[in-house]
Amino acid sequence: MNETEVKREIFDFPIERLPSYVNVGGTQVKTKRDCIVRTDTKKIIGYVSAETIEKVNRLNGTIENVNRGYYKVVPHMELVTEARQAIGELGVVPKETSYMLHEGGRLYHQFDFPGETIAPVPNDLVSMRLTLVNSYDLSRPCGWELGGLRLVCTNGLVAFKRAFFEMRKHAGSFSMDHTIKNLKNAIITFKGDMRDYYAQLADTDIATSTGTEVITEMVHKGYMPEKYGKLIEEVWEHPERANSVIPEVDSKGKAIEGSYVTVMEDVSLDKARNLWTLYNAFTLILTHYIVSIEVRMKLHAIVQTKLNAMVKGR
Repeated sequence: MNETEVKREIFDFPIERLPSYVNVGGTQVKTKRDCIVRTDTKKIIGYVSAETIEKVNRLNGTIENVNRGYYKVVPHMELVTEARQAIGELGVVPKETSYMLHEGGRLYHQFDFPGETIAPVPNDLVSMRLTLVNSYDLSRPCGWELGGLRLVCTNGLVAFKRAFFEMRKHAGSFSMDHTIKNLKNAIITFKGDMRDYYAQLADTDIATSTGTEVITEMVHKGYMPEKYGKLIEEVWEHPERANSVIPEVDSKGKAIEGSYVTVMEDVSLDKARNLWTLYNAFTLILTHYIVSIEVRMKLHAIVQTKLNAMVKGR
C-alpha cells in the first residue's frame, strides 16, 4: 500500500469530475461511471457513479442526458477547512497530521489536542484526537471520528459511542453543515462522556483468561493475523513486558536483533485485569506495530464492537 505521512497540506489540490467512455466497435460509449481527475497531475484517482447517464427517449428515439445526482464530490480541503473553523470557534488548539493514500484518492487527517485531557483512571491521561475521513474513489465515506491518545504510551484510542463518530455516504443529500454541527457537539461533550465511558471499561473486571479468549477469537474469526494476536496476547498476559515486544528496525525496515521500542512509560498501569487494560493491550499493538492507518482503523472498529458488547454483558 502506498501510504505517506505528511505534515503539510498536500491534500489541497484541484480535481475535476469527468465522464468516462469505453470503446465499443470503434464508437466511444459513455459509461455509468465518472472519473475523478487530479488536474495538477492529470491522474485518475477515483471512479464514482455518473452524475448523468444517457437514456433513449422512447417517444422519439433521441438520446437524453439524465441527471441522477447519486454521488456528491466533497473536496478534501473543504472538509478540513470546515473542521478547522469549527475547532477555532471552540477555542481549542490542535496539532495536525495528514495521511494521503492512492495518489490523493483517500485522506485521513488527524487533529491532536494535547491540552484537552481526561483521566479514566488515576494517573492515566488521555488527550483528545479527531480524525477526518474522505475519499474520491468510493472506498470511504465522508466524516469524522473522535477518539483519544493515551499519553503514557501514545496509543491511539477510539470512541465507543455513536455520538463520537459520523460517517456519511457521498450522496446528493450530504450536508457539510450537519456534519460539522455534530462534530462541534461531540468535542464539547468529549471530556465528560468519554471519561465516563473509559472509566466504565476500567470498572468492568475480567479474568486474564477471558481477555486471552477475546484475542484468540479475533484471530480465529480472521479479523487479524496470528502474529498480531500473539503480540497482543503477550502484552495482555504479561504487561510488564510491554517494552520488549515491538522490535526496533533499521533504516531499511529490518528488525534489530535484541533491540525493542519503549512504548510504555509506566507498565504498572496495565496490571489490573479489566476491559480498559485489555483494550490498551490491543491499541498498543495497533498503534506501534501496524503501519497502515486503514488497517488500524478497521481493527479498532472490530475491537470496539466486541468490547462494547462485553460492557453491556453480551
